Amino acid sequence: MMDPEGTITRIIGPEGDGAGNALNFPIGIATDASGNVFVGGSGSDNAFKITAEEEAVMLTSPADGSTGEPAFTVFEWQGVESASLHHLQVDPDSQFTSAVIDDSTLTTTTYRQ
Repeated sequence: MMDPEGTITRIIGPEGDGAGNALNFPIGIATDASGNVFVGGSGSDNAFKITAEEEAVMLTSPADGSTGEPAFTVFEWQGVESASLHHLQVDPDSQFTSAVIDDSTLTTTTYRQ
């Protein structure tokens, strides 16, 4: 599997995909417009489709880069079906050296101060 940045996070092992489908003698690799990667096996006469594991989360409120927000701002973001936890970091410094909010235990798509 790959994450949204294209980093491979899981490799197909000698036993294949864990469902009994082996990939023998990988010979070809291709991508499509959606970012999927296809690996063909010459010895197994099949191909595996490798998809991105996660979707990017987008802040919906307040707008990214906002200034002058009230002290008790409500943060909201789009949910990702496969996510069970969210990590919200808010920092006036773009290098995130002095976080005013750093909560990695969120189970909903809303944070209220």
